[in-house]
Amino acid sequence: MNFRKRTKEEVDYAVDVQKDYTGGYEFWPWLIHMRKGYLLGFFLNAAIGIGSFVTGDKGDWITWTVGGFFGVFVPGLIGYKLRQEHGELKKGISR
Repeated sequence: MNFRKRTKEEVDYAVDVQKDYTGGYEFWPWLIHMRKGYLLGFFLNAAIGIGSFVTGDKGDWITWTVGGFFGVFVPGLIGYKLRQEHGELKKGISR
């Protein structure tokens, strides 16, 4: 897996000739170079969920609800959608 940033010519070749709309990147380099906002959202939601468990009352249902939603559900959903998007872009499907 190559984490270096690709040049404009390499990305254009991958898109035009290979019909690979990820620019020829594997999943992790694509995520780091082309989807920084989603990666930030993933980590911030996980931090909110973990922070809820750490600072909240352990027996309170609100702590479990907020922690479960922001710490498990939302990062899982973001990760699933990113994996799905990468797979579609690799096949040349653009939405």
